[in-house]
Amino acid sequence: LEYWVKAASASTPISDIISKRPSANNAGFVVEVLGGIGYHYIHTSSGFKELSTPLTANAWQHVALTAKAGGAMKLYLNGALAAETSLAGVTFTPTSAVLRLMADTRAIQYYYPGSLDEVRLWNVERTCEEIKQLYNCEFASPEPGMMAYYKFNQGVASGNNAGLTTLTDATANGNNGTLINFGLTGGNSNWVAPGGVTSGNIFVLPIVFPEINLKGNG
Repeated sequence: LEYWVKAASASTPISDIISKRPSANNAGFVVEVLGGIGYHYIHTSSGFKELSTPLTANAWQHVALTAKAGGAMKLYLNGALAAETSLAGVTFTPTSAVLRLMADTRAIQYYYPGSLDEVRLWNVERTCEEIKQLYNCEFASPEPGMMAYYKFNQGVASGNNAGLTTLTDATANGNNGTLINFGLTGGNSNWVAPGGVTSGNIFVLPIVFPEINLKGNG
């Protein structure tokens, strides 16, 4: 999971940035914000695992969350590892609940009063180098393992976008979203600019992995 976010305030009441969990709240994942802290929860066979990071008000920041059952759950902020926890001995609890951005899955509530850009959902564990080198750009085309990709490059920034209520999924999976209760005019509750990533800033070079040299004792 990756996303760019711009918090509107350092004292944000409880609200959801990204949510995919059933009514029983016993599966899936959620990204919640409370008081300027972003809390990332994944439900596992041993309950929820959580990592958190502060979110600076009025500044765009990139957040990435990776998780591998039996391995580790890692949280990255602007391409750098910020926190991690072990997932040894646990499995994930999947769910068929819908995905919601800027609101709770269980009901249309806990609206997030900030801005969102470049949301990417994967079914593969991204490496630290992939996150570090690719977080500050767009993808020209979907990458292997990308389940949904929302660029938010639609509408007229802060203009009259009445009727433009579809958030396009840039993958071939067709996971388009529908905007609900947006004003779609002016600088709030609308398509706005600039976002976290400059539109058209496409990464085209191969990822460069750091060189590791080993020296034996013999």
